[in-house]
Amino acid sequence: MKSSRIATLALASIFLLGSCDAILGFNLFEGMVQAGVVGNIEKAETADDYMAESDADNFIEALEETDKVEEAVAALEEVYDPDGDPETPPPGDPAEAQEAAAVAAEIMIYTTPAGEVVDNIIEVIAGDPAALNVDDPATLVAAIIPPAISGDPVAFEETILGFLDAWEAYAALGASITGGELATDEVQAGDLIIAAAIGAALDALMDQFYPYDGTLVTEEDARASLAADLIKLFDGDTSNDPTYLMTDPTLVGGFLYAGDPDALPDPIPPAPLYNILLAAGFDVAALMGGS
Repeated sequence: MKSSRIATLALASIFLLGSCDAILGFNLFEGMVQAGVVGNIEKAETADDYMAESDADNFIEALEETDKVEEAVAALEEVYDPDGDPETPPPGDPAEAQEAAAVAAEIMIYTTPAGEVVDNIIEVIAGDPAALNVDDPATLVAAIIPPAISGDPVAFEETILGFLDAWEAYAALGASITGGELATDEVQAGDLIIAAAIGAALDALMDQFYPYDGTLVTEEDARASLAADLIKLFDGDTSNDPTYLMTDPTLVGGFLYAGDPDALPDPIPPAPLYNILLAAGFDVAALMGGS
């Protein structure tokens, strides 16, 4: 596989999706604006309460208006396990866990500028998929992130944090997929790919190059360092460019497969992103082996 394909796959697995109806045709919140959503959110206490309102177009706005974003995510996290082994399915009903994880991830995406990035990518793919077929990771980042975000260090960091937080939910969801199929019809795998792929790439960068021990270096510090290094790319500063990871084919397995990417077992056990792509109908083996 050429390094440019590897870079694109690692950052988002996006330019390959340009001809995919599952990507171009979906709306992450396809519901209707429903009267009473704000009132229902104000009274919501359980994951079921929040999921019952999640189809409404004004769901995110209602959460923000009632200042219940964190409370909603916490309730949903009780249904799946964001802190568990990312390669181990969460306990309980898989369908319920997948639905809760999907809603939690979308809350974390769309209450941060990360939602604007996802929407921008969809628009770019719909307009000119070739715009994402680039050789340089920095050029790819510039193509997918709106200038209002890339030019604002605070908004940029919030975007990175949004994708990283959401990845914990996507990882739990992906780990619960068996046999290449979701356990529920309420979640469409194609709706998850863009944000999940970006989150997986950023999470892998964290694991490889931004370690933290919780004492001398906190997770918050490490995430801020990643965001600061990435935003420097927009100014042409490559002195501490974390995206060189994306050109190393020995590391690509870390995004799609569980285990040490330098010593992949045979057969290779699927990891969460692999499962999500598989459930969306992608031939992941062909994706990895393309020219």
